[in-house]
Amino acid sequence: MFLEVPKFLHWEFLVPASKRDYYEVLGVDKKASNDDIKKAYRKLAIKYHPDKNQGDKAAEEKFKEATEAYEILIDEKKRSMYDQFGHAGVDGMSGGGGFDPSAFQGFEDIFGGGFSDIFENLFGGGFSSRSSGFGGRHAGPVRGSNLRYDLQISFVDAVYGKKAELSYTRNEKCSECHGTGSESGSSKRMCPDCKGTGQVRQSTGFFSISRPCPTCGGEGSIIEKPCKKCGGNGLERKKQRIIVTIPAGVENGKRITIPSQGNAGQAGGDYGDLFVFIFVQAHPYFERNGIDLYCAVPISMTQAALGGEINIKSLDEKTLRLKIPAGTQNGKLLRIRGEGVPTGIGRKGDLYIQIQVQIPSKLSSNSKKLLQEEESLDTQDLVILSELGKIVYTADYFNAENQTLANAYIIIRDEDGNLSLVIKSSHMVWNEDRWTTDSAEVYRFDEKNIVSCLNHIPDNIILSEPPSNFQKNLSSVDEMRISEAKEFIAALKKNGLPYYEALSKYHRRFSFPFTIFIVLFFSISLGGKFKKNILLMSLLFSLSIATLYYVTEMMTMLFAQWKYISPFAGASLPFFIFTVLSIAMLKIART
Repeated sequence: MFLEVPKFLHWEFLVPASKRDYYEVLGVDKKASNDDIKKAYRKLAIKYHPDKNQGDKAAEEKFKEATEAYEILIDEKKRSMYDQFGHAGVDGMSGGGGFDPSAFQGFEDIFGGGFSDIFENLFGGGFSSRSSGFGGRHAGPVRGSNLRYDLQISFVDAVYGKKAELSYTRNEKCSECHGTGSESGSSKRMCPDCKGTGQVRQSTGFFSISRPCPTCGGEGSIIEKPCKKCGGNGLERKKQRIIVTIPAGVENGKRITIPSQGNAGQAGGDYGDLFVFIFVQAHPYFERNGIDLYCAVPISMTQAALGGEINIKSLDEKTLRLKIPAGTQNGKLLRIRGEGVPTGIGRKGDLYIQIQVQIPSKLSSNSKKLLQEEESLDTQDLVILSELGKIVYTADYFNAENQTLANAYIIIRDEDGNLSLVIKSSHMVWNEDRWTTDSAEVYRFDEKNIVSCLNHIPDNIILSEPPSNFQKNLSSVDEMRISEAKEFIAALKKNGLPYYEALSKYHRRFSFPFTIFIVLFFSISLGGKFKKNILLMSLLFSLSIATLYYVTEMMTMLFAQWKYISPFAGASLPFFIFTVLSIAMLKIART
C-alpha cells in the first residue's frame, strides 16, 4: 500500500489574498518601540531568510512581507501615515511592490556587527553580501532543503518493525539540462553589465550604493538559452518512491533521517535530507510503557476465587497460557516474561496482564432479598463431596427450614478428572429431587481449558445432593472415615479450595489419642511429691496438664490454618513438646 503525498507531506505555498496588518506580521503591539520592532524583525529575518530556505516559496514570501512591514514601521513618518490611513497611506513607500535586496545594506544596526556576519555564523559561511537574495551571486553550490514526511503506523508495526514504501514529490535536477539551466550546447557567459561581480554601483548625491545587477539578478552570469523544461532554474518536480525500514520498538514522535532524499541543491549542490516522523496509532487492547506491554483481561468471580488457567492472545497473535492464582484480586498484575517490545539487542520486555474481575451488574429480587437477610446471619462454610469427589458443593449458608443454599459454588469434573463446569448461584432451592435456581453463572471448560459462559445450567446436569447431607455438614473430617477424609482433602486441594484446616484435623486424629500417655507420664513423675490428698492433687494436676495441652494445640492448629506452619506440625507439635517435657519430668522424679 502506497502512502499518498497530500495526506502526510507538509509543504504548502501559502500566499495571502491581501496584505496583512504590519504589526500582525511582526507580532508586535501598536505601541511597540523601535527596539521591539528591530528584535521582532531580526527573529523573522533569521527564520525565513532565502539562503536558509532554498526553494521554499512560502518562506520567501514571509521574508518579503516582514521586510516590507519593517521598512514602514521603523520610519516614524511612514509609521504615522500607516497608523492614520493603513496600507493606502503608505503604498509605494516600501519595497513591497518588488523585493529590493539592497535595502538590507542599511540594517547593520539591527544585527550588531553586520547583517552578513550573523548569517555567515548561522548558515555555516554559505552567506555573503554577494549571495543570492542579498545583492550578489552564489559563492558556490547550495545544498538542497530538507523535507518532512509524517508517517502513521500501527501499534503492532511500531513494536515489531516493518518496511514502508513512501511516495512523495521533491525537487530534482532537471533531466534535460542536468541542473545547469541551459539548453544542450549552450552555456553561461559573463554578465556584460556587472562584469561577473553580480553588483552595480549607483551614485545618489554624495553616496554610492551597490545594488544587485538587474541584468543577471546578482548571479554574475547569464544563460544564453535557458532550458525550456525547467525555465533555467535547473530543477524540476518529480515523484519519489523509497523503501524505509522502521526499526522494531520505535516510539511515537521519533524521527528517522533518510540522507540525500530531500530537495536537490542549486548550482550542483547536494541533496537535502528526508525526515520521517513516526506517529503510532493506538491499540484497542494493548498499551506500552518503555519496552513493556500492558493489557487488561476480564475474568469471572469464580475464576478469581478458584484460580485456574486461561488462554490469551499476545500482540503477535500467539496463544499464551496464563495461570490465575486462587484468590486473585481485581487489578492484580500478572507478568509473562519475554512477550513485550524487542530492544534490538536480543532482549524483549515483558507483558503485564491486569486482571479485571467481572461483577454481575444485575441480581434477581430473590437474590437481593436473600443477601439482605443473610447480612445478620452467621455463615457456615459448607463443603459437600458427591459422586466420589467429581462434584463439589460449596456454600456460605444452608437454610434447613426452607431447604435453600446461599452463594453456592458447584464444581463439576468429567470422568477423567478434568474441570468441566463451574456453577455460581446466589440462591438455590431444593425442588423434589434436585437443586434449581432462577439465576446462575455457568462457566464451561473444553478439552483445551478454554472458557465459555452460559446463563443457565445445562439440561443434562442434575444436582441431586440431598439437603440432609448439607444439614449434617460433612465438611468436618472428624466425622468422616479415614478413607473419606483423605478423599475429601484431595478433592479440596484439586479444586483450589482451602484445605489446610481439614488436613490439620486429619493429622490430629492420629496424635490426639496419645495425649492420655502424656498426662499419665506427668502424673507418675509428680505423684510421689504429694504428701496429702494424693488423689485430689493428682486429679487437679492432670486437669491442668490437659488444659495446657489443649491451649497449645489450639494455637498450633491456628498457625497451621494460617499457613505459618505445616498441617502436620500444627497437629503433632504439641504432642512432641509435651512428650519431651514428660520424659524430662519423669527422669527428674526418679533421681
